[in-house]
Amino acid sequence: MYVILVYDCGEERVGKMLKLCRQYLHWIQNSVFEGEITEVKLMELVSKASKIMDLEEDSLIIFKSRDQKWLDKEIIGKEKIIPTISCKIYGNTQKTTYRKTLQYRCFLEL
Repeated sequence: MYVILVYDCGEERVGKMLKLCRQYLHWIQNSVFEGEITEVKLMELVSKASKIMDLEEDSLIIFKSRDQKWLDKEIIGKEKIIPTISCKIYGNTQKTTYRKTLQYRCFLEL
């Protein structure tokens, strides 16, 4: 499924939420993420986020869609660019997004 996730939390928890959400989704703007995710991975993300959040003060909002093609996305102003990275994995070259660089030794395409 395709999701847009938005969080609002206290300043002392923002860094932890950012780090957690970047493990699952693409960071598109401050406190806003998007991407394809399975139901199981989404439940895992929500569970971990709940442990970071102060449920009396913070919020996590998730918009769900079966597929990204069902949404019209209009950007006004500058869009954050997610760099494309080439990775050598067992002799094969793959393109991946920045968030996967933790798993592989990669280099930026110039």
